[in-house]
Amino acid sequence: MASVLWLARNRRCDSLPGLVPFEFERVKRERKIRVAVQRALAAIQKNVIRRLRREARESRTGLIANVKSVSDVPDDFEFWEEQKNEFVKQVGEQVADTILEGAFQAEKLGLAIDFDVVNQEVLDFAGQFMNEWWGRTATTTRDAMRTAIQNNIATGAPLSSLEDSLAPLFGRGRAQVIASTETTRMFAEGNRRGYKSAGIKTVEFQTVRDSRVDPICDALQGQELDIDDTSRFPPLHPRCRCWIAPITAEGAALTRVDTFGEAPQSLETQARGLQAGARKAEPSTTKALNKVVKKNNGKLIGTEHAIKTEKSLIRKMSKKVMEGIDPNLVGLEINDSLRYTMQFSKSSYAKSSQAALADLQAAGYRVSTIKNYWASPSEAYQGLNTTLLSPSGQRFELQFHTQFSHRIKEANHVTYRQVEGMVDGAARQALEQQMDELFATVPVPSGTSEMNWFDLGFEQVSPGMWEWI
Repeated sequence: MASVLWLARNRRCDSLPGLVPFEFERVKRERKIRVAVQRALAAIQKNVIRRLRREARESRTGLIANVKSVSDVPDDFEFWEEQKNEFVKQVGEQVADTILEGAFQAEKLGLAIDFDVVNQEVLDFAGQFMNEWWGRTATTTRDAMRTAIQNNIATGAPLSSLEDSLAPLFGRGRAQVIASTETTRMFAEGNRRGYKSAGIKTVEFQTVRDSRVDPICDALQGQELDIDDTSRFPPLHPRCRCWIAPITAEGAALTRVDTFGEAPQSLETQARGLQAGARKAEPSTTKALNKVVKKNNGKLIGTEHAIKTEKSLIRKMSKKVMEGIDPNLVGLEINDSLRYTMQFSKSSYAKSSQAALADLQAAGYRVSTIKNYWASPSEAYQGLNTTLLSPSGQRFELQFHTQFSHRIKEANHVTYRQVEGMVDGAARQALEQQMDELFATVPVPSGTSEMNWFDLGFEQVSPGMWEWI
């Protein structure tokens, strides 16, 4: 996204949200695995519910406290072996393919790997990895079930209450966490085997270097690791997106920039690259958003301005450089080279906004951040701003407004541009107060302060701010 040279050689620079050379491939693979995991969890959920209901039925009571055998379900070895078979049936074929894809990435970095050796190693290892993957998934599932059952017994709640409390264990959000984490794990293992076959002995820990990097990973950025020291290989936490770069005999780490040329120095070049990516993604993205917004009884507005102008991109990057961002990499900080606004009625705003994001995620779009300004008392601006990643890997901004909030936002736009270029002082404060007073006139749609996105795999990191973890 920030490197035109990388685009020229790989044709996918516009699709990459960070500094990871193969992030497009990782996201694409993660989506496939998420679908498979979701199917597996749904099948296991049916089996768990069927088993719990059978135990309750045989006891002729609907109260968990009177059904001792229900407490035994998490520890029934034969039952969980059956669930393992279901999990392997749905997910198993993804393992060898994903690890091999990670291994073959070594060649794209310029390494000479032994395909026959790597292919056989991965096929031999795939079964072991599948067993370990199921072990991790089963352990957390069974532990959570024990806790839920104990809580229901303590409260004397009915079986239906237990079923409701178990639902998140088998839902879309958990499937996404599992898929993201395990895709990173399989790619790292594949990378390691591919690098090792090419004679690489050490690797460098690499993060994606964005605002969502976990402190644990950030502390390891750039550190050299022995290629067999997998204890510090990614993933180091759920939804870790880090990777390992091979270090050559000459001591050079083969990262995207090192391998494919330096990032462009001029902001103009980066702006043109951002625009090129936005133009390529705009037709399919606009079509998908129109379909979703119509389904939820809203409308897509301002599509004629969907692609940000080169002048606006340069102005925004210049501001970030002044704030301390590396000018060679500042293009990676831009989320809105492609931007959209969905408008819903005040009465349906909260429900429709949440439904639209869920529909987009189901269609293969990944929501990365959600900022609910309606629920953030320190912010004058009113609206819901989100950042998404399209199926092709293009980042874009999607705002949600009512007719009135959008009108006020547009009315404040000229003043906002004035404030951007002013230093702190009485004149700037007066203009900021003027904008605040206008935003204060916006009626707040009902339900906006209670909106949450736990089901989509998000956590709230500050008032109104949600991040995909």
